[in-house]
Amino acid sequence: MADTLRIKKTFLQFMAEMFLIVFSVFLGLYLSDWLAERKEEEKTLNALKSINEEISWNKKFLEGRIIYYQGLVNELDSLGISDAKPDTKAPIKGWKGLRPPLLKDAAFQTAVSAQVFARIDFKTAEQISLVYSFQSLYMRGIHTIMDNFFDMKVDTKLKIKTYMKELTGMGSELVKSYDGLSVKLDSAITAMEK
Repeated sequence: MADTLRIKKTFLQFMAEMFLIVFSVFLGLYLSDWLAERKEEEKTLNALKSINEEISWNKKFLEGRIIYYQGLVNELDSLGISDAKPDTKAPIKGWKGLRPPLLKDAAFQTAVSAQVFARIDFKTAEQISLVYSFQSLYMRGIHTIMDNFFDMKVDTKLKIKTYMKELTGMGSELVKSYDGLSVKLDSAITAMEK
């Protein structure tokens, strides 16, 4: 009887130890997963904050360039530059060259390579991607303008006016896109920080 009691006690100890080992393993796995999830959430939050800062910087930089471009268009209008009267010998006040904007996309590229967009809602990821695609299109347009600028088949002042109007129009649209994205990112960041 004592042997049976000892066997039962040993068996119960064995089961208790097994339960504790299995529980400890599952707890360790759960904590490991939880910590990895927290790390991924932090990485995602930091990426969204960086993109938001980048968008803000790009917007401010582009707004400064738009003021310059629009000022040139206004100056050329005051000189009477048009298709009907393309050239004049008068200098263009405020002319400092084409001055293309230098728009950043490092935070976006880093977020793409870190696969951050897989962790945010589809609409936010889509809007971020669309804004950066528009920014890329704008920059390609600037490169095309710069390549074509020195083609002397068209009067230089008329060409400047045409290009500056295009850069102003597209730039203003891009600024509106930045504003919309910034609102969306602020909302996503606030939701993640709760």
